[in-house]
Amino acid sequence: MVLTVVLAGCGFHLRGSAPVPFNTLYIPDAKTGIALDLKRNIEAGTNAKVIDDPKKADAILELSGESREKIILSLTGTGRVREFRLRYRMGYRVHDGKGGEYVPPAACASFACATAWATACTTARAANTCRRAWCSCSAT
Repeated sequence: MVLTVVLAGCGFHLRGSAPVPFNTLYIPDAKTGIALDLKRNIEAGTNAKVIDDPKKADAILELSGESREKIILSLTGTGRVREFRLRYRMGYRVHDGKGGEYVPPAACASFACATAWATACTTARAANTCRRAWCSCSAT
C-alpha cells in the first residue's frame, strides 16, 4: 500500500498507448516476419487498429529495401574471424493512400556486435553475448 502511494506521488504511471494520427492502418503481408512483429507492436502500443483492407485504412505502412549484412570487424592472428557486426536495415514510409504523407520515406538500421564463438552456440545464453546494440533511424 505504501509503495503504491509513493509511486503515485512521484508521477509514476504505466506506459499506456501512444497516440497516432490515424485510427486504422494497413500493413501489406502482415502474416510473417517483421511485418507481423510490427502489426503486433502497433496494436499493443498505439491507439490504431491494423486492418486487412488498404481501401478502408486511414494509413498504409509500406516496407521496402530490407537487407541483412555481416561485416567482419577483427581477425585472430591465424586469420579467423574474431568479431563481427550484424546489420539489419529496412526502409519504410507511412501515407494515406491519397498522396498525403504521415511519415516520409525513411530507413531504420539495427546493429549488433558479437564475438565469433557466440554464433557457434545455439543456447539463449549465447544470444546475450552481444556487447553493444543500438538502433538509428534517418530520413532517406
